[in-house]
Amino acid sequence: MNKSRIQKTESKAELALVVSERVDLSSIRLADFSARCLAALAPNDLPEELRLSTASSTQEPSGDAPLIVMTRMSLHVAKAGDSTETAPITIEATFELRYNIKNTDGLSKAHYDAFGESNAIFNVWPYWREYVQSATMRLGLPGLTLPLFRLRKSTVEGK
Repeated sequence: MNKSRIQKTESKAELALVVSERVDLSSIRLADFSARCLAALAPNDLPEELRLSTASSTQEPSGDAPLIVMTRMSLHVAKAGDSTETAPITIEATFELRYNIKNTDGLSKAHYDAFGESNAIFNVWPYWREYVQSATMRLGLPGLTLPLFRLRKSTVEGK
C-alpha cells in the first residue's frame, strides 16, 4: 500500500491567527481621507442603503521594521438603484496600521495578507466609525453611526 502525504491547507483565518498571536499594535495613522455629498439633502431625504468596501495591503516586516498594513475603507450611502459612482454620499479613508512583531519565523506573504484582510479591520473599525460620524456632520448631515463590526460565518471559515 502506497502512503501518500496529505497536506492540510490552512484557511485565511488560521493564517491570520498565527500572525495575530505574534504582534502588538504600535500605531494607527489616518493616511488619506475624503468625503463628499453631491447635493444638499434634507435629513428625511437621506438614502438608506449603506455600501461598505474594504481593501488591505501589507508590507512585510524585515529586521526591526514593523509589519505595516494599509487599510482602505469606503462607504457609499445610496438609494436602491444608485450606482457607486452616483451615490449621493461617499466617504473614504486609508489608515496605516503599524505592528511590532515578535517573531517572523515561518511566516509568509500569505500569513501577512490574511492578517491584513481580517484582524487589521477589527483594529481600524473604531477609528473608521468615528471618522464617518464626524464627516457626515461636517457635510451638514445628521451624524451617521456605523454598526459594530461583527464576524460572519464566512469570515470565520476563511471563505
